[in-house]
Amino acid sequence: SEADPEMGAQLRARTAQYERIKGMNGKENPFDLWRELGDTMTENMTVVRYNDRLEKQVARIRDLMERYQNIDISDVSGWTNQTIPFTRQLWNMLLLAEAMTKGALLRDESRGAHYKPDFKDRDDANFLKTTVAAYHPDGVKISYEEVDTSLVVPRARKYTDDAPAK
Repeated sequence: SEADPEMGAQLRARTAQYERIKGMNGKENPFDLWRELGDTMTENMTVVRYNDRLEKQVARIRDLMERYQNIDISDVSGWTNQTIPFTRQLWNMLLLAEAMTKGALLRDESRGAHYKPDFKDRDDANFLKTTVAAYHPDGVKISYEEVDTSLVVPRARKYTDDAPAK
């Protein structure tokens, strides 16, 4: 780590993160939070999407993030400890769930395999763009990048009949 200052800085940061998680002594079980995240994402954020359910899911994720701060690490052993790395990855899962859900909420259209019954059509005028999620301490920020359509012209996907897409 002395030869590579960035490597040394990352090693110190990850070690501090590990020790911080190891010292968590709240009341929440990380595996219960994980199960709740999975259940609510399946309930509210799948292929068919409704904005009211997506809004509910964003709030649920924020609640889980608050509850995460109160996790109890029951296994503090150093060797083959699975709870600490799982808890670290749970935070990453929460961040990814927030990014996915906010991105979906902001797209009032149906595109590809994702369908919003309240917005049945694809809306290229407003949403022919790539969703970009960026981490910020106060929550995921969503922005967009243009899509290069010079080589492939966008066309609707057809799932309802055997006719080729036009």
